[in-house]
Amino acid sequence: MESVTITTDAGAWYTMLFRTNPLPMLVFQRGHAVCLDANAGAARLFGKPVEQLKGTTLLDLLNHADLAVEQFTDSMMAGMGDGHLDAWRPGASASTAGGPRCVQLLRHTIRYHAQDADLLMLHDVTAQRHAELALRTLERDLSHAQAVARLGCFVRELSTAAERWSDQMYRNLGLEPRAVPAGYDAFLTFVHPDDRSMVQATLADAIATLQPYACVHRVVWPDGSVHVMQHGGEVICDGDGAPLRMLGTMLDVTRQHQVEAALRQTQDDLKRAQEVGHIGTWAFDPQTGAFDSWSDETFRIFGFPMRLGMPRVNALLARYYPDDRERVGIARERALADPGFRYDIEFRIWNPQRGERVVHSVADVQFKDGKATRMVGMLQDITDRKRAEEEVRHLAFYDTTTGLPNRVMFETVVEQALEACRRDGAPASMLVINLDRFRDVNYTLGHADGDAILKQVGMRISEALGPEGFVARVGNAQFAAVLPGVALAQTPPRIRAVFAALERPFPISGICYELGANIGLSGAPEHADDVKTFIRRANVAQYQARQMGQAYAIYDPATDPYNPRRLALIGEFRKSVKAGQLQLYCQPKVDLRTRMIVGAEALVRWQHPVLGMVPPDQFVPQIEATDLIHELTRAMLDRSVAQVAEWRRRGVAVPMAVNVSPRNLMEPEFVARVQDMLESSRLPPEALGLEITESSLIADPKRTIAELQRLDAMGLPIFVDDFGTGYSSLSYLISLPVDVIKIDHSFTMHMIDKPNCAAVVRSTVDLAHSLGMTVVAEGTASREIWDALAELGCDQGQGHFISPPLPAAQFMAWSASSGIALQPA
Repeated sequence: MESVTITTDAGAWYTMLFRTNPLPMLVFQRGHAVCLDANAGAARLFGKPVEQLKGTTLLDLLNHADLAVEQFTDSMMAGMGDGHLDAWRPGASASTAGGPRCVQLLRHTIRYHAQDADLLMLHDVTAQRHAELALRTLERDLSHAQAVARLGCFVRELSTAAERWSDQMYRNLGLEPRAVPAGYDAFLTFVHPDDRSMVQATLADAIATLQPYACVHRVVWPDGSVHVMQHGGEVICDGDGAPLRMLGTMLDVTRQHQVEAALRQTQDDLKRAQEVGHIGTWAFDPQTGAFDSWSDETFRIFGFPMRLGMPRVNALLARYYPDDRERVGIARERALADPGFRYDIEFRIWNPQRGERVVHSVADVQFKDGKATRMVGMLQDITDRKRAEEEVRHLAFYDTTTGLPNRVMFETVVEQALEACRRDGAPASMLVINLDRFRDVNYTLGHADGDAILKQVGMRISEALGPEGFVARVGNAQFAAVLPGVALAQTPPRIRAVFAALERPFPISGICYELGANIGLSGAPEHADDVKTFIRRANVAQYQARQMGQAYAIYDPATDPYNPRRLALIGEFRKSVKAGQLQLYCQPKVDLRTRMIVGAEALVRWQHPVLGMVPPDQFVPQIEATDLIHELTRAMLDRSVAQVAEWRRRGVAVPMAVNVSPRNLMEPEFVARVQDMLESSRLPPEALGLEITESSLIADPKRTIAELQRLDAMGLPIFVDDFGTGYSSLSYLISLPVDVIKIDHSFTMHMIDKPNCAAVVRSTVDLAHSLGMTVVAEGTASREIWDALAELGCDQGQGHFISPPLPAAQFMAWSASSGIALQPA
């Protein structure tokens, strides 16, 4: 920059130029940076008269501690040559009413009054700096807005292919700003390969047609993730209409695309769910009185083609069943009038393609100012559910084989009959019918034919009892019937009708099969006032009828061995054995000819710590059906063997007979245990006898005979107890190694007054003697019976006339006092 010299001889022209120039100028002393002179422009800039500016330093004038200003001042004081400061923002002392000014300083070396000085010219660039600041702020805000909106932009010069990208344009491609040179080819490398040709064609067409363009495509980021862009722009032309540049934007709509895709998937899933669940939606406009919206499934439920649009009201009402049409209309009108009423209704419709359907509809009504404005509802086809519920109900309450009610439903009806009994005193009768030999049908013909017979049995019983009898199948081969309003005294004709129906052969698979049956009866109110007791007591009667060989039996409390007290006793039995509560009683057997004691029967008594002496009929029948019978038999054998051994040590030989159950004979170690007992006590086998009932002989005859033969081979006497009450075959009796037959007391006690009983006793004595067996008559209750037995040739007697059962410890004392002698050992 050339030096300008101002001296006192410079003349008026230079002075006028300095004074009148609007550009602010100041002259500073070289080396001191002290103002020597200033023009009017400087006075205006700093807001001070020229005279006040003189003598001040540059730093004082600028009132600014900026490092660049200090360096500029230092250069002036050092007498350095020309220089400039590009920009300066003065402090308050360099402010005018318009606020702080932004100036540019230029320094030139001059001669001032024959000395070196610095001419400082100040250019006011406030407006320029404000514009530049505004531009930078705008660019920053625009960049931020683009980042927020995920909207990138670009400018492409079509003549030179030069291109500029905004920062967000880079980010939309997964790049940091200016990570790669902006350009069309660079952009295409990020476009998804499957979309690239489409994008190229779209942009080329825009240039060719000079029309705005828009497209949606994917870009692949450097990390491999795929993003969706909404791309649009237009071509700018010059004055002659030639394409000059392309302006474009690229909006990242990935999230929107994902939301839309998820929404579409949700809509598809909802539509599919409606199809699967047979659920449709609908909307009703109370103002027009018509439906204005149906889902696809609603069309399908009613059977209307969707292509024809919403059906008319009359066409829709025609699909409602006439019996339901009015009810649906009333419910809808009430829902539209009453905000507190819930529209929730089931009704039937007719679908031309699928026939009768049952639907369930619920709806919500929107109200404004107390007036219904819209009704939106759901419609579900529940036909299949209703059918399934009916099937479940049928399975829950009906027997699938016979179609009769099952136990659950039967108990419900019985409860109703008992309620009428309690309320009105109306009687009721219960029948439990058990089929005999039905197992043979299943084993011989198979379960399919067995089921067919059961179905016939159910039908015949129902027909025999008529409408007053409610019949159910309650077990495999067991049926039950309750007769409300029918007393037990009125049941015989009905029982005869049932037996007559079952006596007819059952034709099945070309075979006419016959079945027997036993019936047990109980009555209300005499036998029960609750369902379980009513049924249980009829079951007990049925079991007793079968045990006694009777066609039917009426419940008798006196012969019912099943009650809670007895069950409680069974629960305590095992503990009682260990506690030694079981006591051995004996009932002597006497030779009717010699009047000598020839043996005794071992009998059990339970000395309960609370209940006292419990007789055997209170617990033995229940124990025989369980494994507890083994505990009882072992205890009785142990005590009997010990007692016989004790008598022998005292010089008396009294054999003891112990009752055994068929379950004992089936026990693998039973025979060996008996042998061990005899050997350990050094008793001969004839000292211990085993009594088995006649009825037990036919439970498993082959195995029973085999076990008894093993015991007989050991030398133990075998007794058949209660002879005459069972159904044993004479062939079994001949095959069994039986030594003694005991005539049941039911015959002996009535032989005096009942000729039939006397004949049975006589025949039994003759039969036993013919087979070489000894005969013992139980129930010898009087002298008259004793004499009659002796006359028939009966060998031994046992009964209360001789002695009731007594504790084993008192046996010898009783013998001494009675005068009946004991056999010496």
